[in-house]
Amino acid sequence: MTAMTLELLAVLVLILINGFFAMAEMALVASRKARLSALAAAGNQRAKLCLRLREHPESFLSAVQIGITLAGVLASAYGGATLAAALAEVLRGVPRLAPYAHALSLAAVVVPITVLTLLLGELVPKRLGLARPEKLAMWTAPVMRGLMVASVPAVWFLGVATKGFLRLFGLAGGNEPAVTEEDIRGLLHEGALHGVLEHAERDIMERLLRVADRPLGVIMTHRSRVDWLDADAPEAENLEKLLASHHTRFPVCRGDFAEVLGVVRAKDVVADRLRTGRFDLAAHLVQVPFLPETLRGLDLLAHFKAAPQSRLAMVVDEYGDVLGVVTVTDVFEDMVGDLPGPGSTEEPSVVRRTDGSFLIDAATPMDEVAALLGLPQPWPESFGEGTLAGFVLTHLGRIPDMGETFAAHGATFEVVDMDGRRIDRVLVTPPPEKEAG
Repeated sequence: MTAMTLELLAVLVLILINGFFAMAEMALVASRKARLSALAAAGNQRAKLCLRLREHPESFLSAVQIGITLAGVLASAYGGATLAAALAEVLRGVPRLAPYAHALSLAAVVVPITVLTLLLGELVPKRLGLARPEKLAMWTAPVMRGLMVASVPAVWFLGVATKGFLRLFGLAGGNEPAVTEEDIRGLLHEGALHGVLEHAERDIMERLLRVADRPLGVIMTHRSRVDWLDADAPEAENLEKLLASHHTRFPVCRGDFAEVLGVVRAKDVVADRLRTGRFDLAAHLVQVPFLPETLRGLDLLAHFKAAPQSRLAMVVDEYGDVLGVVTVTDVFEDMVGDLPGPGSTEEPSVVRRTDGSFLIDAATPMDEVAALLGLPQPWPESFGEGTLAGFVLTHLGRIPDMGETFAAHGATFEVVDMDGRRIDRVLVTPPPEKEAG
């Protein structure tokens, strides 16, 4: 084996070492912490080592950069000092090339080394690291750990210097969350796009993220739509309401919805009527909690979990006036979509028409409307805290007329049904390029 061959092999080895470090860096950075944690819990020692390396990113990245820099510099310097010098001697033997021997030899060596470094030292290894992150991270972890130990002084210095420069840019606090809701939504989108998640699964998961931050003022059933019993009404009238409705629990009020006495179960009242012949709402009244309209969906779930016997709560505003009712079913429907009750004749909250437009109940949360229209995120904060009716009123600044139309966010909104001063139904036409599929 000639000296030239050995020198070529030495340069190639240095480039491959550069590639090894680049692959190890990308694999560990791209590896999923949840996957590594699961493997570590199963007893995989290399997964545990990967997690320890991830806990010290400054030290790990500094050690990797030291390895990459040394391998790259040595490959270039060694190639320029040996291969270029040998090639220059050959070129000097050619009379026409002799004046340019040094420049030509340097170019003939540097260009191939640069190309090989880009391909074998950067691009290909990093693509491999992205393709099999956890597997390659665990495979390279012991070497990376050894490199970190061997380069402790240099890593310490680089770590201190890095933190110092980050402080200059106001980034040393480390207050940014490792994972945001937008990251999770992005993963859900990718999972559905590649078939890992069903579209229905993605929809439910995104609804869970939205409902956790929704206030009760959006989740609740408004008082205008609540079936309730009047303690002062005739027995026949209340009994007819019980039998005609598919609800199992009814608020009991006196005179109007402002004075709530409690809640009764239809089963208890009707069973007592059949057994004793008496229709006594007061005997079956159960006190109901009153919750503020600003309470978030996640806190409501915690309330229902802490009080399992409480399946219904009244929602009040800042003045204590009753705005509506919220039940476990309301929360569940916000998570999975409309669930019509047995024998229910109510229209679904969203109807997709043949022309691609949507006929939407104005009480539908605005973030659901934005999801239907495929509006780009992040959405305005008000979308998560209001309904479609609130959006229309805010946009127009007044009570709309029947058939009134306006454009917003690239979509067209038309008020097609009014119930007195209340907006009932809105026809929403998405822009052609944003039409939900």
